Amino acid sequence: MDHQVNTKVLMFGAWGALGYPVLLCIGWWWMAGFVPPPEPTLGAAQMAARFEQNLFGIRAGMVICMFGALMAMPLGATAAYFISRIEGFFGPLSMLQIMGAVGMAVLTFYPPMWWLIASYRPERTAELTLMLSDAAWLQWVGGLTIYYPTIVTLAIAAFIDKSPEPAFPRWFAFVNLWLFVLLLPGQLIFFFKSGPFAWNGLIAFYLAFTVFALWFPVAFYLLRRAVLRLEARRAQTPQGLLAAR
Repeated sequence: MDHQVNTKVLMFGAWGALGYPVLLCIGWWWMAGFVPPPEPTLGAAQMAARFEQNLFGIRAGMVICMFGALMAMPLGATAAYFISRIEGFFGPLSMLQIMGAVGMAVLTFYPPMWWLIASYRPERTAELTLMLSDAAWLQWVGGLTIYYPTIVTLAIAAFIDKSPEPAFPRWFAFVNLWLFVLLLPGQLIFFFKSGPFAWNGLIAFYLAFTVFALWFPVAFYLLRRAVLRLEARRAQTPQGLLAAR
């Protein structure tokens, strides 16, 4: 299996674990100014005014976010490759990892699209802008379950990997399980418009997105290390030594 995969491509996927959150932060936080989030209790006129005040920043930021969403796919592909090595073939966990990566891309592609549509015609009625903004925020914060296959498959892979140098150590399984639990409060935003469980709340938003963001540098470290180990093992084979001459 090793000789069939270009490690440079695998490394690009590992770097996707940093490119994904960095591009999202640039577009969503810095350009669009969506942190702190608007209160869910804002009226239609107030929400429309927020868009009119930063039309260019929102439009440019959301385009950047959509490119950021794209980075979830090479990240998932690299993770799936190492999971397939643990499974011994491209099995159910590997396939679920790919599906989770697509889900993660969808999670952070469509809300920017709704925000772009809301900003595209500022002359439209404020109620339509509010509806599109609601759709974006409810998916952005409350749609994290579509990302769960990514962390669940990595947790299972870390538990079942018995190799001397596992790509995903056992402690990473517990990191993913805790992330699974800490993201669950995001589902409560559909029932609250204020307080810690609203889409701008301390638990549903700030806690969930803090742990979500911290997961990516950890994943990058482990995936990069796994790729470097693979390169080192190849260099020690007769074919690798011959290629290096």
